[in-house]
Amino acid sequence: MKATPIIKRHFRKTGFWRKNETEQVEILKQALNELNNAYGTNIGLEYFNNQYFYRLTGGGYFSPSDRKIYLYKISLMTFLHEFAHAIGYRQTDAILWSHKVFKEALPVLYRRARVRKLFLHLPDEKEIDNFNENGCRN
Repeated sequence: MKATPIIKRHFRKTGFWRKNETEQVEILKQALNELNNAYGTNIGLEYFNNQYFYRLTGGGYFSPSDRKIYLYKISLMTFLHEFAHAIGYRQTDAILWSHKVFKEALPVLYRRARVRKLFLHLPDEKEIDNFNENGCRN
């Protein structure tokens, strides 16, 4: 997964979850710039802390017409999921892609979040492990 080392670099050693919201958004934007380079995309990011839209959208969405990811709460999983849509994955594969990247990049944090059921979608781990970025069903 091309995204794994990028996410690992930006979230493992930055103390991301201890930073304030402004710093977290900046780290997400830096990671997005690298993801854009790795995947040949030009996706932007807009962040609005808005609980109403967070509940309405499940956290955020990708707008193909704007070529932007909109986030309504700081969430690495939502960020990854919406980037997966931006690179062309439909819902089921976007779920698997985002889980696989998170799991590979931050395995301890992923395990904790999974046990605590913090993810909106919780696919079977075999499906995640068997997901292949190049051979997925799109």
